[in-house]
Amino acid sequence: MRTLVLCLVVLVAAAAATSQCGQVKKNPVSAAILNSPEVEAVIRAKRGANQTGEAILGGQYASSGSWPWTVSICLLDWFGNCNFKTAGTIISDLYVVSSYYDLNHGDKDTSYHVRAGSTNWNSGGQFVQVEFIYYITDYDSKSHYDDITVIKLGFPLTFNDYVQPICLTSNDAGMIDAGDKAWFNGWGHTSGSIFATQPKEMVQANFPIDSNGLCQNKYKNYNTKTMLCAGGESTTACNWDAGGPLMREKNGIWYLIGVEVTSNDFGSCESATVFTRASQYCWFFSKNAGVSCT
Repeated sequence: MRTLVLCLVVLVAAAAATSQCGQVKKNPVSAAILNSPEVEAVIRAKRGANQTGEAILGGQYASSGSWPWTVSICLLDWFGNCNFKTAGTIISDLYVVSSYYDLNHGDKDTSYHVRAGSTNWNSGGQFVQVEFIYYITDYDSKSHYDDITVIKLGFPLTFNDYVQPICLTSNDAGMIDAGDKAWFNGWGHTSGSIFATQPKEMVQANFPIDSNGLCQNKYKNYNTKTMLCAGGESTTACNWDAGGPLMREKNGIWYLIGVEVTSNDFGSCESATVFTRASQYCWFFSKNAGVSCT
């Protein structure tokens, strides 16, 4: 009898560990830590003393556990320091999705580490070494075509309230219509100033989705099939936000719809942001991570 009970406990624990994707225990929108003093100062300087906003330039600090699939990725140096490089998104216990741009500098894949389950990129959560970085051979750093990567971890993440995978979809119809809103988060600058410092705590923002025409007119390399356009002058991504997820919630489930890409050509901290369109890379996720889109 004791053996049977023990087996049942193990099975329940295993089921909990293989959590369904795109679900959170804490509502990421209502749980936001609104308008911290340093963020509020940026907002007021940009918009005027009586106005506030939602941009990564001046957004909201995310609450612990509200975005359990967003991870920070850092590069270990000779002195043992792990320096922030980019953000990423958990799609399974062994795989993370990010942009390839900031990981394409000749460093060993195993020099990178992923921190999951913490809103602070420098402490807490689960700290895992990267085993391998997959990228698309047609990737072009100038045009940002196929700027997406699948990162294999050295050992599996443990799923809990703070670490969960996001869902992937091959059908983003109704999620990327111009005028709709999508959520973005990361550890990028909260100001476009050359003197801006990088926050250690995750910031979140609600971006408007823009028309393809807007980005086509603004960016010569914009591809309407494989890219998305979101954000603007007062609500946009900034330096060090590359790799961060653009997300939509549908019927209580969160989906990854875009991965932020960046370069000197693709705007500034006062322009719409370009994202790799996740739905167009389901083949890439399936091939390298064994994760299927719905």
